[in-house]
Amino acid sequence: LENHGIVTVGSSLEAACSLNEMVEEAAKIQLTVMTLSGGRVGSLAELKEKFKMQGAVK
Repeated sequence: LENHGIVTVGSSLEAACSLNEMVEEAAKIQLTVMTLSGGRVGSLAELKEKFKMQGAVK
């Protein structure tokens, strides 16, 4: 399965497909963020602090 994308497993075909869609959407978001940030995203703690300063996270 090398170089064929992700493999998801679920309790049903519907659950596996739903998980696959979530992973694909997360990958698209990550690619967009990395593109816009020049490849440096930062740690989760850094991102939380940045968004706290912008008032987006309590």
